[in-house]
Amino acid sequence: MHFRSSLVPYKTCTTDALDKEETYYYVLSTDAATMYRVKYSDGNWYYIDDSKEGLGEKLTDNKERLYYTTNDANDRFYYLKQAATNFTTQLAQSSPNSEIALVTFNKTATEQFDFKNVGKDSAYITETINAMETSGGTHQNEGLDRAYKILNNDQNTSNLKRYVVLLTDGCPNGVTYDQITTSINKIKSTNTKLITVGVGLDETNTGLKAAKDYLQANADDNMAYNANDASHLNTIFTQILGQTTNSNTPLSVENATITDYIDPRFELTEETKKD
Repeated sequence: MHFRSSLVPYKTCTTDALDKEETYYYVLSTDAATMYRVKYSDGNWYYIDDSKEGLGEKLTDNKERLYYTTNDANDRFYYLKQAATNFTTQLAQSSPNSEIALVTFNKTATEQFDFKNVGKDSAYITETINAMETSGGTHQNEGLDRAYKILNNDQNTSNLKRYVVLLTDGCPNGVTYDQITTSINKIKSTNTKLITVGVGLDETNTGLKAAKDYLQANADDNMAYNANDASHLNTIFTQILGQTTNSNTPLSVENATITDYIDPRFELTEETKKD
């Protein structure tokens, strides 16, 4: 989640074709899909995991790679926090009696908080989201299992609509899709619908494309979203809010860049194509 957002393809080339005054990025073609930052200094090109500071190690192989550039100084985690706080603020306005719980995961899962009332506890929810930290690992099953525990222990027997939003920016790491499917089935056994959000699941990477396809296949009611870059998360969370609440309260989104976002479920009809 600390990888750069809003990447724009530059060109496939060796470092010989790069501008020594610019900073570039490339993504590993493996399932890890690690993003590296590439910068020139003192006669050498250097590369380092973009979630870390510094120059890193010398890039000596000079292979052809697809390099990216960006003018966005923010990482994915910045946009995630922004979108999450906007979402909970808007939910408090449109459905103040709703309750949410928050679980984060890497190699293990952490329960940030159990069910909280978004109207009464909005300040605490926002403060907790903004204080979140992240590290490596994409064990989605761990997060889902902790969410299942929260749902299963809930004493509220009212006939409520329940949703779990699974957000991830990578391939399962150290776990299998079968393990994740088992965890998803446990979630759905509690009469809870699954919403999935993928961030930066680039189809040029085989592993990331598989992760994107998996999320789309397992979301309920076609509620699968994919943000090509994290700056689209505000738009996606606003759409989720509209789908999961029945309020007529107008929604406003703060600190958002207005962009054209085409939902992956959108299809042109043959009649429209003729026009």
